[in-house]
Amino acid sequence: MEKIYFFMYFLLKFLDILALYGYNSVKGGEKMESNICKISNVRSGDLICAEFVYETELKNVDRVMRDKHLIGFLSSGEGRFFLNNKEHSLKRGNAFFVPRNSEYRLELNEDCTYFYISFFGRRGDELVERGKLSDTRCVADISFADNDIIEFAMLALQKANDSNIDILGESVLLYLLAHLVRDDGNKGDLTSKIISVTNERFADPSFSLSMLATTLGYDAKYLSSYFKKNNGVGFSEFLRDIRIRHSIFLMEQGVVYVRNVAILSGFSDSMYYSRVFKQVMGVSPSDYIKELSK
Repeated sequence: MEKIYFFMYFLLKFLDILALYGYNSVKGGEKMESNICKISNVRSGDLICAEFVYETELKNVDRVMRDKHLIGFLSSGEGRFFLNNKEHSLKRGNAFFVPRNSEYRLELNEDCTYFYISFFGRRGDELVERGKLSDTRCVADISFADNDIIEFAMLALQKANDSNIDILGESVLLYLLAHLVRDDGNKGDLTSKIISVTNERFADPSFSLSMLATTLGYDAKYLSSYFKKNNGVGFSEFLRDIRIRHSIFLMEQGVVYVRNVAILSGFSDSMYYSRVFKQVMGVSPSDYIKELSK
């Protein structure tokens, strides 16, 4: 039996309520005639949907996602999707994913329409990891639910305004991700265990691959090889990114002393933390904090 996520149920009920009060919905097989672009200015450390766009005209796109992830969905037509110069076919009902700091290109047929959401924040990164989305798993066929997805996204875009775009954008993003999350039927999946333990213990400066291996009862070299093979990134880089993301979350919540941010994020040495932060983000922690305060 299919697993029904609570928030999916809630969102579908939300649609029913809107219909009850007379809102006009766009059916999955219908096309809207013009572009819709919604930009959210809401800042948070958790999940931020920066752009929510329905595109009917722009068929050739060449773009670099700097500090945001992007998830798109083809609502009609077909075409090609290039991520870091690797080609993938797209058709109606396909979702495509672009990790942050990646270059992508779209070459779509004239009859194509699609929507996309760009997002960032700690919760956003966790959802990407949960869905096992990466540059190697960047296209998924979810055409079994395409009418529901299109109808919900179009309805959200129609009703979005400055006061609710962050909520509606997040709702559509979660609804899409609910269909992308893999259910392998194996709760003992090793990757899930690695991610779970790491998320629980990353703030401990002594936490490392060897400690993880001891906790899970595996050889450290085996865990390192397994994780990179199945996730496309090494464990050390994965742990570093979690710590950096958490440090950004702390800054956005008002922690302004770099030494405190470093310690609370799993770095025992604030100078080393500053070097790693600049390597990942392109600016120093102090400059990042100054930018947040503007």
